[in-house]
Amino acid sequence: MKINFDISKTLDELEGVDSGEPTYMSSLVITAHRLRKTPLKDWTPQDITRMLGQQMSLIFLVPLAINLLHEDPLLDGMWYPGDLFKILCYLPHSVWETQLKWQEEFDAIMLKAINQVKTDADPTEFTKDLIEKSIQNYQNQ
Repeated sequence: MKINFDISKTLDELEGVDSGEPTYMSSLVITAHRLRKTPLKDWTPQDITRMLGQQMSLIFLVPLAINLLHEDPLLDGMWYPGDLFKILCYLPHSVWETQLKWQEEFDAIMLKAINQVKTDADPTEFTKDLIEKSIQNYQNQ
């Protein structure tokens, strides 16, 4: 997917805000504030997974996630294989309705995920179930 924003910028720069310092001292809040001030080019799949799990800055992070999943639909984003895929499947339907190119790209990724689970020499039952339930959720929204 073509990225139409500058990944050398931070989320704060792209969104034109200063998120300031954390006002609540949980590891998630502290990490989110740190990431908002880190150029997107320096983010890891774990960073993208973490922030998408909080449904933050979707306009910038969904395209990055889609690009990662094109390479490996079952990418272990943070917790287990397929977790980034699952997070995208559970985004509100309105996200996909307003970004038809994203939806088209993600539909292709879903087919790759299904084929990968079918052809993988030893996919776990957990991974098979995760992909199946995630796709059902996405399609039933």
